[in-house]
Amino acid sequence: MTTLYVDNIAPNLQSRVSVPGHVIQVVQTFKDDTYVTTSTSRVDVTGLSATITPTSSSSKILVQLDMGSFAMSTYAYLYLMRDSTDICVGATASGLVSCTMAGYVGSSSESTTYYGARRDSAQYLDSPNTTSAVTYKVQVNNGTTGTILINRNNQDSGGYGMRVPSSITLMEIAG
Repeated sequence: MTTLYVDNIAPNLQSRVSVPGHVIQVVQTFKDDTYVTTSTSRVDVTGLSATITPTSSSSKILVQLDMGSFAMSTYAYLYLMRDSTDICVGATASGLVSCTMAGYVGSSSESTTYYGARRDSAQYLDSPNTTSAVTYKVQVNNGTTGTILINRNNQDSGGYGMRVPSSITLMEIAG
């Protein structure tokens, strides 16, 4: 039998041990302030993006989006994106909108009595195939004239006003 004697064991800082399927790193952005837009063109939701730099090009990124109240329009559309590419959207079809989430209020009388604080979520396992920084973000737009409210309902004062948070969580999963 051989005996090994050492005084110190130090990690090799030039390499990482990763076990396929296990989480390597986690990044989260938490948004507790509000965002409002009436744009019918797609716009970034300020403060609702997160950036991660994968340690390996074979890693996957699990994207978890948790949204506070987001619909206060006749039609409201939300898109989850990697940099400038849509991810986690519905299949394309003629005359239909392919998006991550959609909200609808049937009439102006319904929109003026929108007291609830909604929660919506989406998860997507992405394969960015890079070791460069990748930014995941949320864009929204109105399908028609209206207002999109993020993290609040339409009553921003008084007894019916509500605030809820949103977040994006990114988890690098070893490939």
